[in-house]
Amino acid sequence: MNQNIFELKRKATHISPCLNIGKSGITDPLIDELRKQLKRNRLVKVKILKTAIDEMDRNDIAKEISMRTRSLLVEVKGNSAVLYLK
Repeated sequence: MNQNIFELKRKATHISPCLNIGKSGITDPLIDELRKQLKRNRLVKVKILKTAIDEMDRNDIAKEISMRTRSLLVEVKGNSAVLYLK
């Protein structure tokens, strides 16, 4: 499993964020779009803007979007979270 996580992290360095989470936070439309992106690409990066971090910790945001999209949280690095749909 660790090798798979390492491989996903390596692949994630080459992709750009597909969505930004801003001051509106985690909304239903954001989750719907993220589900579409995950279904299409399987591995996605999400940018967590500073305005969202005012409301919640970035790790908590990443865990919540992972849970709500039923995806694997690969990593939180800086203000980005990487998710993978199995």
